Amino acid sequence: MKTDSKNKSIHYKFANITTCSFTLQDLIKDVFSSGSEARKAKKRLESISQDEQIFRLVNHYSESRGMFFGQLVVFENGKGQALLTIDDDSEYFLIDSLEASEVAAERGGDKQHEEEGRVASQERRDEQRLEKRKEFVESMLYFGVKDNHLVVIQSMALKARDLETHLKWLFEYFTEKFSSKSALILQDKPAPDIVKKIEKNPAKSICLGAPIETGDGYLVDSEEHAQSESDQVVSESSNKLKFSPKGMGADIVRALIDQDWFDKQDLKESLDDANLKVSLEITYLRKTTKKGHQVLDNMATALRHQHEDDVKIYLDGGGVISGEDLKLTGRISVKTFNGMVDENDLFDKMKVWLKDKIATEQIDPGKDHNAGSDSEE
Repeated sequence: MKTDSKNKSIHYKFANITTCSFTLQDLIKDVFSSGSEARKAKKRLESISQDEQIFRLVNHYSESRGMFFGQLVVFENGKGQALLTIDDDSEYFLIDSLEASEVAAERGGDKQHEEEGRVASQERRDEQRLEKRKEFVESMLYFGVKDNHLVVIQSMALKARDLETHLKWLFEYFTEKFSSKSALILQDKPAPDIVKKIEKNPAKSICLGAPIETGDGYLVDSEEHAQSESDQVVSESSNKLKFSPKGMGADIVRALIDQDWFDKQDLKESLDDANLKVSLEITYLRKTTKKGHQVLDNMATALRHQHEDDVKIYLDGGGVISGEDLKLTGRISVKTFNGMVDENDLFDKMKVWLKDKIATEQIDPGKDHNAGSDSEE
């Protein structure tokens, strides 16, 4: 077994739960309490695609040292994994598709099933395949919760916004402590010096910038037009490829001008290398009211899920706060075995990191007087 260590980025979020007297930890513990339907993994599968083939769920979870820890995963039914064959003498590398069942067979994991199959009926074997099957995990996110304090280890495909959405879905279906009038917002926490800066000089304007992107194009043969899964419009004529802009930058433009403008453009090349970017600035007149300041401050919270490079807040008394200043992040070193994270080590490191931020007053314990307490250890 190959052991190693990897540096992981860790992020802090504060759970703001409206019209609810319970903490985030209370709600999660209730969802996974003894006797709850959510204790069975198949019951807590959240479908996140129209064809109900892509699912998201809190897979493995545990409680340790007064915190709740979880592993959020996403997978697609029946999807194969692209496999690149490295050949030093080849002009290009061959790409094949590998099924999850093939991996199990190569490891010898199906030998027992093959032996049982010799004496079992075909009907029983089909039933076993339905009960237990293997799927490739698309992405994985780890989180730890103490009262309303949350620490997250994100991945490329799973971010805090995905966790926020999934937790709301869980609460709506599996706990009565979260009412239909409640809302869950995982807020960012600026460093203390940034907070003081904003208190002294409120936000004057917020600038949101985002690149205009396109999906992958491909060749088709017919004369009809179709909308693809990756949001590009494909002109289905021989040897013709048509791109349609997508992403937040494109959405901003669509909101400001004719919605069909992009679709009317005959884009024969991708825009990804064109470095096109849309900027939206929200500001106010010199004699704005206190309520105007509040709106701008709320906008900063609303943009919590945007990429840090795309957000800038300009202060009334001068100075600029970038998106990264609005987030409390750090780095931790985590043990791995054969590329897989050692969850026990990870959860210990997450707990220590959170306690350190509270001890150094980078996180206000006044928001949650029990946060960081080891009374349950």
